[in-house]
Amino acid sequence: MKFGPSLAGLIATAALRGSDGIWDLLRRTVHWRISPFWYAIALAGPIVVFGLAIAMYTALGGSGVETAQWTFPDTIASLASLMAVRFFAGGGVGEELGWRGFLLPVLQARVGPLHASVIIGLLHGAWHIPAYGVGGAIVLTVFTVAMAIVATWMYNGSGGSVLIVAIMHATFNAFIKWVEVVAPGLDNQMGWVLIAILLAVVASVFVSKRLDDRGAT
Repeated sequence: MKFGPSLAGLIATAALRGSDGIWDLLRRTVHWRISPFWYAIALAGPIVVFGLAIAMYTALGGSGVETAQWTFPDTIASLASLMAVRFFAGGGVGEELGWRGFLLPVLQARVGPLHASVIIGLLHGAWHIPAYGVGGAIVLTVFTVAMAIVATWMYNGSGGSVLIVAIMHATFNAFIKWVEVVAPGLDNQMGWVLIAILLAVVASVFVSKRLDDRGAT
């Protein structure tokens, strides 16, 4: 299941565009010569969103913020290892060859970047129904739509880099898992998750007017 979207993207690309399409998709997946700005967004953006969400949740009186006894180097090392795992399986390369590698270019050529982002976000949310149930997937879909808008902005702005979006996706997933490790009291606390979704929506609204910007490589 973790590799489902990317496998679907590869199969669809091969069926519609043949070997040339596959090579183009792989080229965009390893497209790394882009502005450092996009790497900063991909790595720091998710951490800022979730970090602010936890801080706001705590400031509003939220409970469950007890932390595990971890040293700073151990904490950083655990996050880095989770990001590496999530990049190669589950969220990064495991999904983005489908969502942004295949589906985004096809959709935005037909309906434009904003509508394409919303469609992908809805499909991404629905894909989580087997794992989270209908109720959980509906909540998650708000986040996946917001993330899809930001991902389109990054994809277009970086000159079509699937790699940079895969890094962002992996960072989001890794940070969620990392919180379970270093702050076990926050596990399953919906308050900070809802605040994170709200912040992601705000970010998506902020960048939505720049979805057609495709020159910053």
